[in-house]
Amino acid sequence: MALPECLDTVVGLTNTECPCFITGDEPTGYDTSLSGLYLDDPEYGFPLKIPLNIEDCSTNDLWTRLTAARSAGIKQFITDMGANMLGGPMKRTADPFNGYVGDDDHTLNLTPDTFIAIKLEPKIYRGVVAKLHTVTLYLTGVNGQTINVEVHDEETLITGTAISDFDVSIAGGKGTFTFTTPELFDFQSAANQPRDLYLVINVGDYAGLQPRNNNTNCDCGKKQKWDKYFYAHGVSASTLAGLVDANESSYANGFRINMSVACGNSWLCQPFDYVNDAWARVMAEAIALYGMKKLAGMILTNPNPEKYTMITRDEIAFHRDRLNTLLSQRMPWLAQNMPAYATDCFTCNDKIKVSEYLV
Repeated sequence: MALPECLDTVVGLTNTECPCFITGDEPTGYDTSLSGLYLDDPEYGFPLKIPLNIEDCSTNDLWTRLTAARSAGIKQFITDMGANMLGGPMKRTADPFNGYVGDDDHTLNLTPDTFIAIKLEPKIYRGVVAKLHTVTLYLTGVNGQTINVEVHDEETLITGTAISDFDVSIAGGKGTFTFTTPELFDFQSAANQPRDLYLVINVGDYAGLQPRNNNTNCDCGKKQKWDKYFYAHGVSASTLAGLVDANESSYANGFRINMSVACGNSWLCQPFDYVNDAWARVMAEAIALYGMKKLAGMILTNPNPEKYTMITRDEIAFHRDRLNTLLSQRMPWLAQNMPAYATDCFTCNDKIKVSEYLV
């Protein structure tokens, strides 16, 4: 699930039962809240006014305001979360990688099974995202042909339905496919488990196809720059599903991948317990506070008279200042108390002295 949409259900827009709100124009899931928090929470928010005339309900833009404020608040939370982590007690586990997996040297043909693949098995996965830029194939016996390559994870190997696929034209024993838009692959599954990446060729579709014996790395004794992120293996099997448990080889089966890998924000999409887990609860509250702050900003920058609140602009500005104070306490606390299970992308920076922040 993409950010920031995966966080939309953490905080609801409102849980009001007012019939003026519930007219059929309200967005789907407006009252869904995994945390039980809403943007119109009376403790931290400010009171909203319902249009006096019930006929105005279908034409008001309050839902648009609330939805936009929550979305903008989530984006700001994600940005500030990263800034607080790297500016405080945390450091990156691994530097971003941009380069090749699979050597370009090869000397022999391999005898393939029905399905061959290169497999990238993550060492760290929570928050780790890859982008595939180009895929080069070194193959013999198929000059002038177009080879179909499928992108899989373990689940799709079993179901048989690829995540995506692309075609590589082979000439002179080599072919390269360039992605117009980089192919994204999240090494963290929706169930918060490691997710292996497979690039697969069905050799049975191409008589005479033989992959070359290039290695997954340069075989030069140097540590690979991608080593902190994943293992790279060649695998082959008589069935697609058989690739899951296939023996692993140092050969790349003719694959050479130009890719980039970095720690992203996808770890925020995991199924936190926003009710019972203390850290996740504060995270949810911070998301709510950011949404309220964005809503206040929308009202304060609107040059027209505001029809959706009964309080003055000075009072709204006071509420926004209070929200800033609360966030200045909660965001450093979240960074300093990051649970070990949350992400693989950051670790404690021993050079930074940790200060105590009141929740």
